[in-house]
Amino acid sequence: MSIHVFFNEEDQIIESHLDEPFDWSIIERMVPQLSRQILERQCRRILLDFRGANLHLSTFNVYATPQKLAEEFKKRGIDIRSLKRALIFMPDDGDYRFLETVSINQAQTLRVFYDEEPAKIWLTNKNNAEKS
Repeated sequence: MSIHVFFNEEDQIIESHLDEPFDWSIIERMVPQLSRQILERQCRRILLDFRGANLHLSTFNVYATPQKLAEEFKKRGIDIRSLKRALIFMPDDGDYRFLETVSINQAQTLRVFYDEEPAKIWLTNKNNAEKS
């Protein structure tokens, strides 16, 4: 069981892979690792891969998660609104579009995906760059 956070040189994004059941203590352990990478790499694009996380949150916890994350990042001097985050879930983990909606309503840039490649394309704008 672990949280693995690293900088993806090829895509110039920070990646976090979670391979343990998700609960709020994960946020308190993951945000410091993400914050270090954000500050060291001056990178605001984050891919959060929760496909190995056994994620089952109540509606209330989904609703409260964006604020909890904002508070944890603020403790480390990072405004969550400056981050662009892609979350990858397993399709059978439930519909986390509500998390996306709540995050957007709090001026956070976040999008939910079920596959890695579309998430990376969205984070890096590679499709737009290739069309230019």
